[in-house]
Amino acid sequence: MPLSERERIVLGACELDAEVSMQEIARRTGYRAHQVAYVLRSLKDRKAVRIRPFVNLMALGYSDYGAFFSLASKSPQARRAIEARIMKHPNVAWCGKMVGEYQYGLSIVVHQTNELEACFEHLEGRNEEVVARKVICPRMRFRLFPRKYLSRYAPKLERVFGHMSGAVAVDDLDKRILYTLDQLEDYSLRRVAQILSVNVRTVERRVQCLREAGILPGFFYDIQPSTLGVETYRVLVTWAGAGQGSRVDLLEFCRAHRQVVFLNEEFGRWDFEIGIETGRASDVSTFNEELTDRFGSSISDLSVMAEVSTLKWSFFPFKMSLKPAK
Repeated sequence: MPLSERERIVLGACELDAEVSMQEIARRTGYRAHQVAYVLRSLKDRKAVRIRPFVNLMALGYSDYGAFFSLASKSPQARRAIEARIMKHPNVAWCGKMVGEYQYGLSIVVHQTNELEACFEHLEGRNEEVVARKVICPRMRFRLFPRKYLSRYAPKLERVFGHMSGAVAVDDLDKRILYTLDQLEDYSLRRVAQILSVNVRTVERRVQCLREAGILPGFFYDIQPSTLGVETYRVLVTWAGAGQGSRVDLLEFCRAHRQVVFLNEEFGRWDFEIGIETGRASDVSTFNEELTDRFGSSISDLSVMAEVSTLKWSFFPFKMSLKPAK
């Protein structure tokens, strides 16, 4: 069921900050607080949105690798087999089915590079599911922008994930709290405490510490793509090295653009991965023209892949026992 105009306006005002008060959303949108509360409750009840945590895994010492690949085999059995392994693999945080140069896109989070090799060896399985072509790019920074196309009331807020000066140490309970928050249908520390059989004040203290350490920067409304009526495209940009100033200009361009929803800064075959959402394929061509008109001399290569479906997406993909470690 598509979003109504009122639902788009309310979500546009709070999408990347699910903890903002009803009064503040009302101030941003012009609606009354009880109307805002009704809209959000209705969206949750019909499972159009759910509240999920942002987790900065790079603050925990993980490295994020963007990987795109295609299979040698064209059989449906090979596709189903590798997709099943992707869904279960604890180091795969995101997987999308692509149209373009590659069939699949992954976000793989690991502590060491040998884990990356082991991940692909596990995913390939039998010879018939072997990966024919792949490219891997380390990601230095990941930025999420509000969906400005939802409404003009979207705040100037973005979420930035990247490496910190030193990895933050967490224990088994911290990890189980993060995992449970990512699995819940709604944000409730009391519910987390019940599931983990831990005192709620202990959970509250742990969550506060995770916030202060930069591991848990906040919560967001995860919107079901079918309600938006758009498709996601990844514009892969290879930079010609024209200087830091041009990179800053590109960031400002993405911040301001109505259709840009994320920007990945990478090191490898390309330097930037720009995510745009639109309901019209012609908008992608228009975006590329705008990009080359503005940064033509700084761009050495530009390609586009369409993400036809998201198979997996989690800010904390590691399967954790809900019982304490012995």
